[in-house]
Amino acid sequence: MRVIAFYPTPNPIIHFKKELEEYSTSKGAIQFPNNKPLPLNLIKKIVLFRLNEDKVL
Repeated sequence: MRVIAFYPTPNPIIHFKKELEEYSTSKGAIQFPNNKPLPLNLIKKIVLFRLNEDKVL
C-alpha cells in the first residue's frame, strides 16, 4: 500500500493521539493511505497546533 507521509514533529502526534488511532504513526510522522480521502480537518488542526506551538499565530 502506498501512503502520503506528513511530518508534523512529535508533539502533535501525542496531542492528537486519539484522532490518529486509525493511521500509522511514528515519533514524528503520520502515514495516510493514498486510497482513502485525506482527513483535511484533522490535518488543519495539526497545522494550527504547530503554528501556535511555534508562536506563529
